[in-house]
Amino acid sequence: MIYTITLNPAFDQTINCENFTLNSLNRIKDVRVDIGGKGINVSKVLQVLEQESLSCGFLGEENANEFISNLNQLGLLNDFLILKNQKTRTNIKIIDPLNNHLTEINESGFQISLNDIKNLAKKLSPIINKHDFIVFSGSLPLGADPSLYTYLITQIKTKTDNIILDISGESLKQCLTYNPLMIKPNLVELEELFSTQFDSEDKILNACKDLLQQGVQNILLSLGEHGSYFFNINESFYIKPISTTINSPVGAGDSQVAAFVYGLANDLPLLETLRLTSAVSTSMISMAGTSVPSLEMIKSFLLKVKINRINLKYK
Repeated sequence: MIYTITLNPAFDQTINCENFTLNSLNRIKDVRVDIGGKGINVSKVLQVLEQESLSCGFLGEENANEFISNLNQLGLLNDFLILKNQKTRTNIKIIDPLNNHLTEINESGFQISLNDIKNLAKKLSPIINKHDFIVFSGSLPLGADPSLYTYLITQIKTKTDNIILDISGESLKQCLTYNPLMIKPNLVELEELFSTQFDSEDKILNACKDLLQQGVQNILLSLGEHGSYFFNINESFYIKPISTTINSPVGAGDSQVAAFVYGLANDLPLLETLRLTSAVSTSMISMAGTSVPSLEMIKSFLLKVKINRINLKYK
């Protein structure tokens, strides 16, 4: 089983507004609302790939029924802990398709405590086995201690070593000591991790090499419209971007995580897995909001993926 853990989910309200301008009257072309949160986005893409997963984490009591109803309508298996007297946040995404701009306005989310994390660990630990994959995705609510992630991972690691991290900041930094199976930073998150800006490809490669030497097993580094890198201790690749019309970049990174863990769970060859990450993320940005593409669309982009090997020495 693949478990996706979302500690701070959201209703994603996506607003399509051409030529969006600050300090001015803007007219909305259309609006859609999807259930979101990075782990939930991963589960939605896994479903398209016909891979079962279980979405877990927290929901606020005030609108939990609406959220769970949406999960059930999508056919997503779910088992969330409900936080009393709390409300699941709403995130606003303003898409300007004419200028290819994205403006995000995110609520901070509900409050969670160490006791809440302990309750989640107690819920998950009895059902996880060593063959399962656990995907930790997204932010903690504003003000939550980064060590909450490390506590949860410490408990899960007693059951399985298949830990995949799509988190950032201090939370990611603390969790690197647990030798995750895979991390998926973007360039900004990688720079944040090393407290520097990378002005050359060599510096990016050296930073990723350092992470591998620290014990990270696989790195999928997203460069947005410039493609992505993949690194492990044995081989490295640059995955070229595929040309397409961008309708919404939201969820592209989550779809890469979904494709990668799908490849791991199904023992796909590495290059086949990387091709899938590119095809899925390209399909995702072609969709509106955080809606997911069809399997047919993903297959059509698979034919366009180009990957170059990188000669990176680790010793």
